[in-house]
Amino acid sequence: MFVSCSISQIGSPHEEAKVPLKISLEGRAACGGLCAAATSAMTHQMGDKFEDLKKDILQDAAAMSRSPFLLMLPVLGTTKLDAQSFRDRAGGAWSTIGVIAALIVTMCNYTDIVECDDYTVSLFRSASVCNCLHPILSFVAMLSCTVSAIMSTILYMMIGFVPDEHIREWAQGISWIVEAPTFSFIAGAVAWALDILLQGIVKHGQVGLALGGCMVVVGLAVVATYLKIKTITNQLLLRAYAETQ
Repeated sequence: MFVSCSISQIGSPHEEAKVPLKISLEGRAACGGLCAAATSAMTHQMGDKFEDLKKDILQDAAAMSRSPFLLMLPVLGTTKLDAQSFRDRAGGAWSTIGVIAALIVTMCNYTDIVECDDYTVSLFRSASVCNCLHPILSFVAMLSCTVSAIMSTILYMMIGFVPDEHIREWAQGISWIVEAPTFSFIAGAVAWALDILLQGIVKHGQVGLALGGCMVVVGLAVVATYLKIKTITNQLLLRAYAETQ
């Protein structure tokens, strides 16, 4: 109102009508420009966050897929990791894996007969398939954990005989073996857990199936936790190697 009165004193009535319209159009144009700039900045920021997230995921996947035993080798012999420390850490890991694998072997009931009832057969649509699951799963669990325990014992014993100055060469020469106890243990533990799940369904019916679902959820949470811890561990090993360069 103040602008309209001021302009009417110096211009004609037609000019008084045009000026507010001109101010309104300029305001809309300025507002549109600000909105476009804000939208562009937000889009650019979201794009940067997506690229950073994609980069982090790829780095996590690359770190998760590597072996912590092999990632220690480039650092071995530096101020970050000496030979005795590598021997203690690797030996401690192998001894722990071997003990737990041997414990699972004692809990495998491969010689027991588990016959599926009608309810369990209805889940697998075949009595022959259902009756074969227990011997297969228990055999895989027993064999895998036995291999894990034996390989852990061999590695734990032999690493103690290797001189400090040759321990890196020794580890590189058997790089495909150092993770064998871990992989065998994981395979055996999974097979043993699935066999327990099957026996629970056979003996407890629908209640066993429901509890088996809870068991699967817990198992997936354990696997996710393992992968997360492994990723962080490998990332720190990679950082330690980068700091030595």
